Amino acid sequence: MTSIASRRWRAWLAAALLLGGWGAFKLPLERALGAEQVRLRYGGARVTPEMRDLVSQGAAMALLSGFRGAVADYLWVVAHTYWEQREWFRMHRLMELVCLLQPRSVLFWDMSSWHMAWNIAHDARNDPDEPRLAKRLWAERKWIDAGRQLLQRGVENIPDRYELWARLAWLLDQRVGDHAAAAENWRRAASFPGAPAYASRQVGYQLEMAGKLDEAYRYWRELWAAHPQKSGEPFMLWDRIADRIRQLEDRLQIPPGQRLDTSGVRDHR
Repeated sequence: MTSIASRRWRAWLAAALLLGGWGAFKLPLERALGAEQVRLRYGGARVTPEMRDLVSQGAAMALLSGFRGAVADYLWVVAHTYWEQREWFRMHRLMELVCLLQPRSVLFWDMSSWHMAWNIAHDARNDPDEPRLAKRLWAERKWIDAGRQLLQRGVENIPDRYELWARLAWLLDQRVGDHAAAAENWRRAASFPGAPAYASRQVGYQLEMAGKLDEAYRYWRELWAAHPQKSGEPFMLWDRIADRIRQLEDRLQIPPGQRLDTSGVRDHR
């Protein structure tokens, strides 16, 4: 009896030590995962039955364990195998899932929308298996809209950086032809520190293309006035901006006394 009691005591002690050791390992792991979730704002990305249907059992277990980044990378590779097989709808669903798992990744939102609005849309328009032009154009518009919607969700998740605002503006310009909306998104992109100089110029260009000449002229003048030290900012291409101002003054028939003095800027063309 003494031997049995001793063995039981040693078993309980081993279990307690094992649990204690796991607790010591588990606590910092949970803290690290929690910090990562806060950093990438994973709070809204829950593992749903639909997610589990889209991924393998192992990937689903990894999701439940908190390894969303690793699963997202794996699914991204799988999505590109669907690209090679031209299985667009499967590719679409997986890319949307990747974006959901990594909502603070500019790359995933950007590349996924590009695949939809450019690559898949181009393939749909030129589908050799569909003889009807109207049906091909309908499919093209559908994929362009899918890319647009994805980027709109992207800027909702990453509103504090310029990249996706710029990508959305570019898509609205090049694929949708909504220049007024493109101008507003370029304006948002240009408002962030570190945004490229062309974002500021694109606001004016898009306003002109939208036919908003008065608004475009006011914008160019405001941009000109906001940068008094133009010699130190050649990357803004002030000669081109001056050219836009002069052309709009002619088109709008601005009186000579009210025109902006744009002389003295260096030609960078």
